[in-house]
This record gives sequence, structure tokens and C-alpha cells, in this order.
Amino acid sequence: MKNCINCSAEIDDNARFCEKCGSLQSESLPIEDATRTPETIAEEISEISQISAKKEKKFVFGILGFLKKYYNKLLIVIVVLIAVIVGGKTIYDNTHCRYGGCNNANAEGSRYCYSHTCNICTSPKMVGSKYCAFHYYLYDDSVKTATSNVSSDLKFSNIEIEHNSSYTVVTGTVTNNGTRTYKFVEIKGSFKKSSGTVVDTDSTYAVGGEGLAPGESKTFRMSVTKNYDIKKCDINIIDYD
Repeated sequence: MKNCINCSAEIDDNARFCEKCGSLQSESLPIEDATRTPETIAEEISEISQISAKKEKKFVFGILGFLKKYYNKLLIVIVVLIAVIVGGKTIYDNTHCRYGGCNNANAEGSRYCYSHTCNICTSPKMVGSKYCAFHYYLYDDSVKTATSNVSSDLKFSNIEIEHNSSYTVVTGTVTNNGTRTYKFVEIKGSFKKSSGTVVDTDSTYAVGGEGLAPGESKTFRMSVTKNYDIKKCDINIIDYD
């Protein structure tokens, strides 16, 4: 017996190839070797083919053995992955508001309906606020309500809905019934079906830097992609100075 020159496995003294790694056992071959006739070359090729076939067969049986040994565990892993994917899809594709006890349709891009979504972003509102925690403190709504009651002072009227060639347009009037001047009044319109389902939204400044003094009125306009299902529009104040 001798050792393979490549992997050191024990092989027959007369073996020209290692049955383990398939390496040729001659360190080098002369340019002309009279002993290598077409018949011996054919034998060498046959030996190489047999060794390759054995290695492929061993590999296939190894894979099959692994699958047989760990079949139950692999099946459990596959079932868990499917459950996670389906479960995740159910959570994030849910069409109903995730706020406890609410069955309204989700606002676009949010897991909550418009009643429970921050008036500026898609986060859930803080209890008793029009905003989420971030925007509540950013806009400091408590300071504003201490000096005025904007929802009572600013009244919206003459809300009309029209459909042109490309858009559904809402126009209306805002009137200041309070005792102070309001500037940069940003409003949000919720375009709804007759059933109350929100179809789309838009926002605009009903009042700009020129301000709206007590007793004054001003018209505003908002629009969304044309949709004949839109029958009404609710107006909410997002921000003001």
C-alpha cells in the first residue's frame, strides 16, 4: 500500500489514481511515454469516470440521508416560515383600523383610520389630541388653546364639490368669528363617499401670511384625482398661528 500524493489516503501500490480524491499519482509525465498506448489511455479515462461516478453517487446519497434524518425538523421550519409570512401579511394588510374597538377603514399609508391618525403623519393620535406625541409637542397645541379656541372661532361654510376633466374639486369659505387674527391656517379635507368612507385627502392653507382678522371671510380650494364616488368633504384644521 502507498499514500496518495495529494490527500495521503492509502491506495494500492499499482493505482494510478486516488479513489478518494481522484488525483493522478505520477508526479510528472515524460513528453513521450511508450507505455501509454491508446489502450492504457482508455483505461485511465475509464478509471477517472468510475471514480467520479462513485463521488457523485456518494454526494447524492449524502444529501438524501441528510433530508431523511432531518425531515421532521425541516418540515417544522417550513411550516413556521409560512405562518410568519402569512401572519405578517395579515397584520400589515389589515383593512380595518387597529385602534381598539374601531372597525373603520384604514387611512391611506396608516394602520389606523382618519379618526385615530395624527392630522399630519400616519402615526396614531395621542388621547385627547389631534396629533401624535411628536407633533403634539412640536406644535404645542396646549399653548394655542389657552389663548383661543380655533375650532369655535373659524367656521367653514359653502362647501361645494365639483368634477372637472381630471379632478374632484372642493371649494368653501372660512370665516373668523373670534376676537383675534389667525395666520397660516392649514386645513385638511377628507373626501368621502355618501357612506362616510374616506376616498382621498388633500391639504392647503385656507389663510396665509396676510391673516384673517375678526369678522373676515376667505375662500379656499382643494382637489384630488377625479372620483364620482366622492359626495362630501370634512374640513379639519391642522395648524395655525
